[in-house]
Amino acid sequence: VVTVLGRTAAGDWGEPRVARWDSTSRVTEVSRDEVNSGQGDGGIWVAPTSDLTGASGAWKFETNQIDIRHYGAAVDGTTDDTISINQAFAAAIDEGVHRVYFPKGTALVSASVGGTLAGDIEVEFHPDALLKGASGMSEPALELRGSDTVVTSYNCLVKSPKIDMSDGLYGGGAQTSTCLNAQYYKNCYIFDVDLYGGTTRSLGNGDSGITTVANDFTLIQGGTIFGFRDAGIYPGGDNNLTTQGDGK
Repeated sequence: VVTVLGRTAAGDWGEPRVARWDSTSRVTEVSRDEVNSGQGDGGIWVAPTSDLTGASGAWKFETNQIDIRHYGAAVDGTTDDTISINQAFAAAIDEGVHRVYFPKGTALVSASVGGTLAGDIEVEFHPDALLKGASGMSEPALELRGSDTVVTSYNCLVKSPKIDMSDGLYGGGAQTSTCLNAQYYKNCYIFDVDLYGGTTRSLGNGDSGITTVANDFTLIQGGTIFGFRDAGIYPGGDNNLTTQGDGK
């Protein structure tokens, strides 16, 4: 058992992490989990320098959530963190963790993050975390799907998302330039949102704050949705939507 302080420098992925050695061949896990191809440097499975394939074993980090920094997200507001964040979501499902965490800082993305995830998913934002769509982006910043076609038995929970799509490209429809898109879940819960589309509704570049289509049940509770040209909340079709609280 070892305690690791960071990826490249102490503290660069938050709290110290504990890893345990697994002496069995972990080629599949190491390859799937790599941040940089051929380096065995995953967020959960990490190969020793003596065998970067993981054939002779690998270190496995213990975790109950995936911090996007575990996969190299810089959260500095200038680096494109799209690939790192999508790796974090994939690992959360593949490793049965089912929880992704956005730490303090600004995660800049140039394309949607999240994706179609075959399992329950929980996403939590630090109070000072921001997910920001890059200039000209014309797709949802955070897109979570239980499937691509039918409602699943999976559940989705998003806590305190702060998302800015004011630099996005207005496309005239609810599926583009959206802050948060959650679809095809049995139950979808979204709490305490802070979603920003632009300085005013007529001048905003964001189409919709939240889009929920084809969920069996959706609950949106609390927060602020501001500056979207199409809709603050677009429920779409085949969706049971409930809103609660004193959100604006």
